[in-house]
This record gives sequence, structure tokens and C-alpha cells, in this order.
Amino acid sequence: MTGFKQICSKKITNFAENPNIRMTPCIFNLGTGEIIVILVVVLLLFGAKRIPELARSMGKGISQFKQGMNDAVSEIKDNTTENSDKSAAEK
Repeated sequence: MTGFKQICSKKITNFAENPNIRMTPCIFNLGTGEIIVILVVVLLLFGAKRIPELARSMGKGISQFKQGMNDAVSEIKDNTTENSDKSAAEK
């Protein structure tokens, strides 16, 4: 087994070979300090009362988007099965 590899900042680190290396989250190539600054700015802009409302509305929007995607996929599958059934009946 080659071990867990993390790709961040174009560096590949093999944690199996060097267990003393700490794993830090790598989100959009941002460090922990930058993420904390962004969270503080968001807190200052929106306030503590408004952030849960924003998170709820984002969650609802994401779930509606997923539901719409699932509906579209199922509709496409239904149409393709109907078309294949019609073409099989014609033969």
C-alpha cells in the first residue's frame, strides 16, 4: 500500500513514509488563516442572526436543485424507455 497522498499546492506528500506530517485541510488552496479571516468577514457582514437563515435557504436551494436534477434524469429515462418500446413494437 502506498499510503494516503494529499495533493495541495502542486506538492504530493506521502503520509505513510513520514507520519510526523500533519494533515491540514486544503480547500481551494486556502490556508487556515485565510479561512478564519473569510469567516470573520462573513460574520461581520451578515451578523450572527442572519447566518443561520442564509445557511437554511442555501440548503433548501441545493435540495431543490438536486430534486430537479433527479426529476429531469427520471424523465429522460422514461422517454428513452418509451421510445425503445415504441420502436420494438413497430418491428
